[in-house]
Amino acid sequence: MSGWVKDYRSLWDHPLFKKEPMTEREAWRWLCSFARHDDGVTRFKASMINLSRGQLIASRGRLSREWMWTERRVRTFLQLLESQEMISVETDQGVTKLTVCNYDLFQGERPADDRPLTSNRPASDQQVTTNKNGKKEKKEKKEKELHLFDGRFEEFWDAFADKRGRTEAEAAWAEAIKRASPDEIIEGAKKYRAWMKSRGKNAPNPKMAQGWLNDSRWQDEFQINGAGKLTADQMAGKSRTEIMRMMGIN
Repeated sequence: MSGWVKDYRSLWDHPLFKKEPMTEREAWRWLCSFARHDDGVTRFKASMINLSRGQLIASRGRLSREWMWTERRVRTFLQLLESQEMISVETDQGVTKLTVCNYDLFQGERPADDRPLTSNRPASDQQVTTNKNGKKEKKEKKEKELHLFDGRFEEFWDAFADKRGRTEAEAAWAEAIKRASPDEIIEGAKKYRAWMKSRGKNAPNPKMAQGWLNDSRWQDEFQINGAGKLTADQMAGKSRTEIMRMMGIN
């Protein structure tokens, strides 16, 4: 899917839509929508704060209320956006300023390369030139957004056995889906969780998602009590009792 659209801020409080927790994609678009479209001054409590185009005052408390998230989730998401160089955050005298990086890409005028060429334009303006460096930067940016907002990490996180290190896991996920499909990885996470459950008290210490993803552990086979091996496909959807029966263990 390609193309380019603007959002109207009235969309966020339109009476047609009920108030409910936002997705990560919606939270990102909210930031783009409510950043200032030009330089100016905004009142914050008893102070007047200078803001540049693409900036907004965004404390975790405010974002928590607007997005209907916990403050911990807000903090984790903002840290992730910072790590991908999509925003920058600065705090000065108790005021948190958030800057949307490359704001013009999201809320500026319609990009020139997205406009159709017409015969009324000067011939010199109709000639399309290629900037290799520009194309490379755009490709890299799209890849970052794809890995961050592909919409499947939450499925993986729900399926994985251990819930430690979410921020690190999100970064590892972005790299893992370059090597395998999200479906394959998520299915592997479900099988790993089933295997851990089948071992009961004999289960090893659970692996953190970051290391599990970095090591491509969704490709693992599973061994139970030294009695033999079951492949991930053989274990899929099986209960502990069924797996033990398949292994010939009474």
